[in-house]
Amino acid sequence: MTETNKNILSVDCDFVKDSRSLVELIKFVLQYIDKIEDTHIVISQKHVDIYYILEPLLKNKKTIDVVSIDHHHDLTYPHFPIEKGLASSNWLGYYLMKPNFIDNAYWLSNYTSDPNAGVKCEDWITITKTFDDIAFDSFDYLFICESPSYATNEFSLCAYRILIEIITRLKNKDKFFFMKPTLLNHKYAFIN
Repeated sequence: MTETNKNILSVDCDFVKDSRSLVELIKFVLQYIDKIEDTHIVISQKHVDIYYILEPLLKNKKTIDVVSIDHHHDLTYPHFPIEKGLASSNWLGYYLMKPNFIDNAYWLSNYTSDPNAGVKCEDWITITKTFDDIAFDSFDYLFICESPSYATNEFSLCAYRILIEIITRLKNKDKFFFMKPTLLNHKYAFIN
């Protein structure tokens, strides 16, 4: 991590599997939320919508460090190869393939996450399973997604709603200020 890098925190609520991970996630986000500019927060249903944050940074030739809190690595999978374009399931791999863009990528996974599903993750990213390993002073951007296809328990669904409530109250803005329309629907799997 360098001084000039932009720090991105990406939270996929499918990470939350129980009450412990719900509390840990909320405590973690609360450490950083006050310092993140309102216009640098994006809330969406699908992970592909991180495009709204990453694409402008890529076009402006910024270098980033990204922390992805997620049950899945989102590098690439057989049905979602990077070569086809950007998808929720390969967003991190897609942007890692962009030259001089992502300096460091960290994945905070669950103990039940599969780090080798589709690809050998440790060749691409740093993997951790504890919030204590994430040593960032601040984040410049925050992305939160629900992942309704994967956030199938009450804790992950509650995490999404709680984070929206926290953000809207602390930033004193309506949730629609932060929410972006989903770029992909059920007919289209990739952004080219």
